[in-house]
Amino acid sequence: MVSVRAVYEIAQVKAEDECFKMRNSSLETVVKSIIGSARSLGIKIVSDLSADEYKLFLEQREEKLKTDAAAAAAAAAEALTSKKK
Repeated sequence: MVSVRAVYEIAQVKAEDECFKMRNSSLETVVKSIIGSARSLGIKIVSDLSADEYKLFLEQREEKLKTDAAAAAAAAAEALTSKKK
């Protein structure tokens, strides 16, 4: 999850990249490019992000990472067991 403000801050830095300078891209074009990349990666863009919302997001993300890690460990253990047979 990323706020629009953070996207604009990223865009200001990215606008200095050679590929955007060569195309003489406006800040709006750079912002749209970043938003498109974020969406394709599954990153949600929000207009404003309060501290409470961000805390909740981090807690949910941490829980998902733990669940994913446990699932990956179980799959690896199962694959190892299958090889031994």
